[in-house]
Parts: sequence; structure tokens; C-alpha cells
Amino acid sequence: MNLYMSPPVEGRGVINSRQFLSHDLIFPIEYKSYNEV
Repeated sequence: MNLYMSPPVEGRGVINSRQFLSHDLIFPIEYKSYNEV
């Protein structure tokens, strides 16, 4: 969750940026699923 809560910092690297974007896209889907349950 720390990766999602912490804002992306320039210069961290492409890998970290991709991980942040991936989690940013996946989290809302998981959150929506929990709300539906």
C-alpha cells in the first residue's frame, strides 16, 4: 500500500514507475470488488 500512497518521484526509474502505474490501475478494481461484496 505504501507504493500506492506515496506519490511517484522523478528519477526513481522506469521499473518503479511501471509498478506504481500497474498498482494504480489494479487497486481501484480490487477496491470496487470489495465494495460489491
